Amino acid sequence: MRYCYKCDKCGYVFDKYHSAKNRNKTEQCPECLSPAYRSFKNEIKDSKVDALMKENERYSWSMGCNVDDIPDMIKKFPGSEYNDRGQLRIKNREHKKFEMKRRGFEEYN
Repeated sequence: MRYCYKCDKCGYVFDKYHSAKNRNKTEQCPECLSPAYRSFKNEIKDSKVDALMKENERYSWSMGCNVDDIPDMIKKFPGSEYNDRGQLRIKNREHKKFEMKRRGFEEYN
């Protein structure tokens, strides 16, 4: 996957492609060779996701769970709905914010 990084020293923004496992790894700035860290703001700004997607129903992997844990998650978060792959059903933008808040997640803008 593509991840965006920004250099702390010179401010240079660049992309790196690698596995999700290494997405938060510090990279070396190609301009000044200083440490560069993942830039969520630039990833969101450069995203090709259709703005209408915000209001469309979808399923979330990041707030999902292991299929075997679905009954426990429904008890812990009443009203949650999961598909047969363990993904959480998200109805719209407000519902996403609600589910994130009750799970202790923060959204980057």
